[in-house]
Amino acid sequence: MKRGRLVAAGVSLALLIGVAPAAHAGSSSRAPLTDQTPPVPDGFTLSDYVSDPGFESGVSGFIPSSPLDGSVGLDASNPIDGASSLHVSLNAFGRVSTVAQFPFQAGPFADSVTVAGKLRVDSSVPEGKSVLVCSVAYVTTDQEPRSLCQRFPVDPSRVVDVFVRQPMGGARLDRAYFELRRDDSGTLDVTLDDAHLYVVGRDGAEPLPTVPDGFSLQDLVTDNGFETSKAGFAAFSRSEGRVSRSTDNPIAGVASLKVRNNAWGRVGLVHNYPYDGGPIADSVTVAGKIRIDHAPPGRVLEVCAIAYYFLDQEPKQTCHDLAVNDHQVQSVFITHPTHGRKLSRAFFQLKLDDYGTIEATVDDAHVYVVGKPD
Repeated sequence: MKRGRLVAAGVSLALLIGVAPAAHAGSSSRAPLTDQTPPVPDGFTLSDYVSDPGFESGVSGFIPSSPLDGSVGLDASNPIDGASSLHVSLNAFGRVSTVAQFPFQAGPFADSVTVAGKLRVDSSVPEGKSVLVCSVAYVTTDQEPRSLCQRFPVDPSRVVDVFVRQPMGGARLDRAYFELRRDDSGTLDVTLDDAHLYVVGRDGAEPLPTVPDGFSLQDLVTDNGFETSKAGFAAFSRSEGRVSRSTDNPIAGVASLKVRNNAWGRVGLVHNYPYDGGPIADSVTVAGKIRIDHAPPGRVLEVCAIAYYFLDQEPKQTCHDLAVNDHQVQSVFITHPTHGRKLSRAFFQLKLDDYGTIEATVDDAHVYVVGKPD
């Protein structure tokens, strides 16, 4: 995990939403909140990524983000339940977590990421400090992590129940964390037991455009992964940029497309239909994986789905800006509705609408046209 970015993202969200008040549970006769599990919609499944929730035999992957953040160990002297619990010492602004890491672009489409457990906040120096327990999720389409936290103050006489459910809206997960966090100076000791990192998700392919009755879906890109060619991608003119197929650090497979956009330069794929021979189209969609390898500060790469209609000289387009993001791969899925008009041309366009140059890598590229013959 990247320390500065994750701390900033989590704290800012906590400030925006307000951190939930501490739960005051403990040795009561009612069923603990951690007996609950997240709701599971039809088509989804529930998975728990903590291998030993009771910490009877190990720390279940919980580690500090760095040696400066704190330490973890098993506590058999005063466990919450069973023979042992997890003892966590957090230093100033420290973090301890366990992670569920998914294969590249193959994580589940998630309905929720939930952390649950039994927690005792034993002590702090100075007195009066508190710990944040957070559900943290990275998704393939976002540059920053999503974080939802609950705050618990020091109270060594009580075991509190933790249940932090973060809705994900069907986003594809890259990784998920159960995190204990200090957002202040000082040190703090906590005990954790019955810990769970629940992901409610489903497997599936990348999204496709909607296909109404009577229409069909066509992909205009013949070599989506650029394994053997540039698939027709080119700069719109020599001065605007260049493209090349490259096996150097591909996004997937053995090769990807390397793209260079010069100032106000356009690069992409243009598909021309015969005169009066284009389909009656419901939509034009561009999709793919893009990694921005180099860009001047403040620049963005504009990605567009563009349609020219028959006997209409003006293009219509829907675009999305990709910002510089530490060389992470970003998923693109941009649909331009065409409302049953006849197509003349369809574009996948990447453009730098500013000075400077941008270098990017493209893979798994698609130009989907949902259409029917005239």
